[in-house]
Amino acid sequence: MPAPRPKLWWVGVSLAAFVGCTDAASNPGTSAGGNGGSSAGTSGNTGLGTSGASAGAAGTSAGAAGTSAGAAGTSAGAAGASGATNAGGGAGGSMTSGGTSGGGGGQSAAGATNGGSGGAAPNPSDGCGTAASQAEGTYVQHDITSGTSARSYRLRLPNNYALMRPYPLIILGHGCTGNGGTPFPIEQASKDDAIVVALKSVGDCFEYSPTGPDVKYFDDVLAEVSAKQCVDRTRVFMAGFSSGSWLTHTIGCVRAGIVRGQGNASGNQVNLPNCTGPIAAMFAHDVNDDQNSFAGAEKARDRILAKNGCSTETQPYDYDGDPNTPSTCVEYQGCMPGYPVVWCPTMAAQGKPTHNNQVPISTVGFWRFWSSL
Repeated sequence: MPAPRPKLWWVGVSLAAFVGCTDAASNPGTSAGGNGGSSAGTSGNTGLGTSGASAGAAGTSAGAAGTSAGAAGTSAGAAGASGATNAGGGAGGSMTSGGTSGGGGGQSAAGATNGGSGGAAPNPSDGCGTAASQAEGTYVQHDITSGTSARSYRLRLPNNYALMRPYPLIILGHGCTGNGGTPFPIEQASKDDAIVVALKSVGDCFEYSPTGPDVKYFDDVLAEVSAKQCVDRTRVFMAGFSSGSWLTHTIGCVRAGIVRGQGNASGNQVNLPNCTGPIAAMFAHDVNDDQNSFAGAEKARDRILAKNGCSTETQPYDYDGDPNTPSTCVEYQGCMPGYPVVWCPTMAAQGKPTHNNQVPISTVGFWRFWSSL
């Protein structure tokens, strides 16, 4: 079961294949203080089923995406318009599951307020069609050589893994001393609609330099997973907690365009070079974080706001789709289409640790946000 929701506080606010920094106490950095329309289908891709309130039929003919139809058959599918809140994916949608024939279609949508651009056509990796070499529904360790170093990562394939279905790929970075673990149980939100990778640092914390070994490690892991599993290369996401969140900022900067969106829980960033492009981003950070400063998170947010062309205007953002639960999250307005930025300042209940992994924002929230892209 996810950890209880933290008490929230309202604030009006081709490279083959990517890593973060230590917690603030040991880091020399700055720690001090939608919408899925249908996408173009491809001949012979595995057809997929429905997601959300509207159904998208999978098979040899057409499927509806969002509130506007996007045809996906045995040849090509037309790009659909942005879907309404919780709209279903089209035939073959990358975030859904279902039929066994037909072309690739649109992904499931989270809603018009998320500022997505309609979603790109799935781009299957070379691993599509390769038989699974591990158990489904559980994390399994894999060894890899990165540079001259022996490294490892853990991989979770969804249950009922379909060999020809391009799955979104989620890559996670743990916090310091969380070596080899997952920073938050994202699979409880993505369920069987994504492949998940948990990276593993050499020491307690990740190396966060843009030119450091963990960027090479990220590249190597992404290349290997894409070569052996069926990954949708247009929907690669990176997220982390604390040290893994610093990692995520570095990767989101130097691998923007390869990573579609990032999710940051309680992490700051180092001084980063000119980044390679805009990136969709969602942040969750406690205002009284005693290890990675709130001001450091604001700095990271502001860098991406500028890169994405966003204004300072915000609107409330419902991160879990439940109007009966409180949310302090806001979405910035005016961002370039397809590159939204969501900011979630929180305040932990009295007596609770202020440096936390931000569940459930970092689980159901991140997944819902990514599903809107």
